[in-house]
Amino acid sequence: MFPNELARQQRAKVRIAIAFSIIGVAVLAVLALVQDFPQPLWLWALFAAAFVFFEWNTVEVNDKLFASPSVMVIMTAAVVFGPEFAVLGCAAMAALGPLQPEDISDRRWFQPAANFGQLVVTAAVSIGAVSLILSATDPTSIPWIAFASAVGAVTYGVVNYQLVAFIFRHVYGHKLADPWSHVAQLVVPLVGMGFLGGLLGATYLLPR
Repeated sequence: MFPNELARQQRAKVRIAIAFSIIGVAVLAVLALVQDFPQPLWLWALFAAAFVFFEWNTVEVNDKLFASPSVMVIMTAAVVFGPEFAVLGCAAMAALGPLQPEDISDRRWFQPAANFGQLVVTAAVSIGAVSLILSATDPTSIPWIAFASAVGAVTYGVVNYQLVAFIFRHVYGHKLADPWSHVAQLVVPLVGMGFLGGLLGATYLLPR
């Protein structure tokens, strides 16, 4: 690779890291102004730990794409927290996922900074969709919970892919994301994980 191209990529990485970090912080700040944090804190911490665990143990779908059941955890948390608290609570959970042990040991800064912003945005948009559906219907109805969670899971996958593809194109200058995405193949698993996550959340709410 030519030195000029390496320099261009480095500048692009700096721009992306700064922009996505600012966006992530801004989204969390706005959400903190309009929503209260989920209570009790120990329950949020439990979901956050599970989300981080699955983000740290992703499964390789192909040579460039990784997936994990973290979407199921975040959908369960959204149902348990309820529409009034879910977006802030889940976005805060997502903010903890990007920094992984390999990033620290390898002194990587670009990937965790970019992933911080894109995961916060992905969680805010997808859980926002779940909250809108549940607010407009019955947040304790199992069919509506299952439907909202499935919609949220697909939204999560699509938004996540679009943001990652944007980052790849901006940094590397060509559509690396297009040939390896196979997004259509991930829709069914995402719906299934969202559906299951919603049902798990409903199971938690039913005895209450």
